[in-house]
Amino acid sequence: MQRRNNDAQKIANLFALATISVICVFLVLYVRYGAGGLRKSALVKIKKNIPLQCLKNNHGFEKLTDTKLIKNLFVLYKKKELKIFGGIIKNVKEDKNSKNSNGKKLKDIIPSQKEVRKIFLKEADIKKNTKKPIFLAIYYEIIQAKQKNSLGFVGVLKTSFRFNGHEAYRIFLNLKNYKKDEIQAKILCSLRSFENNAK
Repeated sequence: MQRRNNDAQKIANLFALATISVICVFLVLYVRYGAGGLRKSALVKIKKNIPLQCLKNNHGFEKLTDTKLIKNLFVLYKKKELKIFGGIIKNVKEDKNSKNSNGKKLKDIIPSQKEVRKIFLKEADIKKNTKKPIFLAIYYEIIQAKQKNSLGFVGVLKTSFRFNGHEAYRIFLNLKNYKKDEIQAKILCSLRSFENNAK
């Protein structure tokens, strides 16, 4: 009876030793290959999502809503298969003769949709919207502030990158004024930030 107990104990000890050995081998392999690979991929992801300086300088913010879709949209972007849509939201009630503090008519300060669209097309390096049925849709809104804020911004450029109604990426950039070079700089920053998140 005692010999049977000893044999059973030996088998149990061998089984426990084998189990511990398998777990140790698994942990070593995981730490060496699995965790290392995860650490590497996490570092790459963090590096990709570092906001561009133009975003930081303007107290802007971005939102990546679909990591898979943005990569597909980037392919369309590189092929120049895109369309620009947008508008201007004026938050100041005005008539034809409304003027700002400098005496300029408000309708002359904020550029037209046509002008903004031309800047987008130029910065995206295309002459006109694609006619292909599958395309990246870039929606923009210039949103006029009711008054200049404490940081001196007069409005916001909101840009959204979409496919078939589904948004992949969105960015908001503050505007110091409505001059062409200011809007052009913010449009360029929007496009570069999209590229930065898509690569």
